[in-house]
Amino acid sequence: MHLVALTRWNKARALEQELPALAQAIGLGLYDTRLRLVAPPPSIIAQGLTLERAQSLLGLLRAQGHGAVTADLTNVPTSRTTVVAHAFELSAAELVAIDEAQRRVALPFAQLIGVVRAIEVSSESQTTSTKETKLAIGTAVLTGGLKMSKQVTKVEKTATSERQRVAYVFGNASPAPLLLKEQLLRYDGLGARRGTTTHQSFEVLTAELRRCAPHAFHDDRLLTHRRHTEAVAVRGTTNDRAVATTNASANDLAAYLLMLAHLQQQL
Repeated sequence: MHLVALTRWNKARALEQELPALAQAIGLGLYDTRLRLVAPPPSIIAQGLTLERAQSLLGLLRAQGHGAVTADLTNVPTSRTTVVAHAFELSAAELVAIDEAQRRVALPFAQLIGVVRAIEVSSESQTTSTKETKLAIGTAVLTGGLKMSKQVTKVEKTATSERQRVAYVFGNASPAPLLLKEQLLRYDGLGARRGTTTHQSFEVLTAELRRCAPHAFHDDRLLTHRRHTEAVAVRGTTNDRAVATTNASANDLAAYLLMLAHLQQQL
């Protein structure tokens, strides 16, 4: 199945004039279509489409001067196909990513075609309910001493949240990028250039990638246009529940679509 994403709106075209035809082509109401069209790009305006429907919608958008791409969902890189670096080596000619299993993946700077940076947000909230039996004077008086206590339910909620910068590093040999995560990386590979904080070191690393591969596509829009989070794990019952959310998968898809749009000159 395929999706279609809007990557650039042609400012010469009025949204109100485009809306009815696009809503009909997408198969949504005017309100829902508007929400997708005005969302920060890349905005997925339709998914679960056959190839023919995806190409038809893509042709309609491009004919009006809008930037758009289509992607086969089975070909979109996921956490299973993306190499997540835990360490790296940096030379004048290449970046070598080292994953959790100590496997090494070399990416020559001559083959580096894009670096897309994003903000990854993860959180976990937990709700815990406990029941306590307490002495109830009022209840005792009303029942003539037959009932001296009552049960009280106490609900406690806790939440933790983490934000970090990530960078998707694309090479021309594979559609799957290398993924650099600010809080996960060891920065020994920077040597004397290493910063005094993790944040500084990550900024130095991405600046080095820009310096070593100035020909590549460098994009930071996902730092300001943050992708929405979604629940990835729910444990427990209604009264005792833990919910974990993240926007990591949304970042994976958005970075891939931006890279695709760049290659097809649709940004």
